[in-house]
Amino acid sequence: MQNEPETLPAPTRAEFVNRLAAAGLPRVEAASFVRADAVPQMADAEAVVAAIDRREGTEYSGLALNERGYKRLAASGLDRVNFTLAATESFSKRNANQSLAEAQAAAESVIERCDLPVALTISVAFGWLCERRRCTRSRCDALRCVVRRSRRLPVRAARDREHRD
Repeated sequence: MQNEPETLPAPTRAEFVNRLAAAGLPRVEAASFVRADAVPQMADAEAVVAAIDRREGTEYSGLALNERGYKRLAASGLDRVNFTLAATESFSKRNANQSLAEAQAAAESVIERCDLPVALTISVAFGWLCERRRCTRSRCDALRCVVRRSRRLPVRAARDREHRD
């Protein structure tokens, strides 16, 4: 929804989440905990979450890009954290207003201390259109960079399995 020109009010977005859950989806990303001035389409995440009619059998997650977003998400009562880390410095600065080092530190901190399951996404892992003209590395080199970055992150597989049981 963040790329749509029209900004939908929180109750409408909550109704969309409710309809996805009613359709039988096992997991729905209910809200993005980002700055409203940066992404107005995602404003009022807490109001969206508060208006959701929780359905048994559906896990509700939220997106966070940094510590502030994670703290808001954790206070909302959602079931899962979707944390996004960019694969390139320029996209990290543009999308999350933080360096890769800052984003990596935030991801590590959230993964280590969060009691909820965390799904970490490395965005633009295969390149970002805006960087193509400057990119001198092959796709294989870029993929190796993503693999190296992901190996630095802490793994919580056993703890996440406990949440699913």
